Amino acid sequence: MLEKEFQYYIEHENELISKYSGDYVVIVGNEITGVYQDKKKAYFDALKKYSLGNFLLKQCVPNASVQVFQSQISFK
Repeated sequence: MLEKEFQYYIEHENELISKYSGDYVVIVGNEITGVYQDKKKAYFDALKKYSLGNFLLKQCVPNASVQVFQSQISFK
């Protein structure tokens, strides 16, 4: 799941970091569908368009080969 999106990021990492350093990108397939400075905004905007598991939210920082997985949860 999301291998295609992560591979796209790895293949374009230098270009993306150069353009969007520190920003968050939303990747669907082989396409950047959004660029955000705020992680929460990126996540919730992506959820309006795509279901979970169908988009990758990745911060443009060096060393993408180190994968960090985070879970979005909320407590009431």
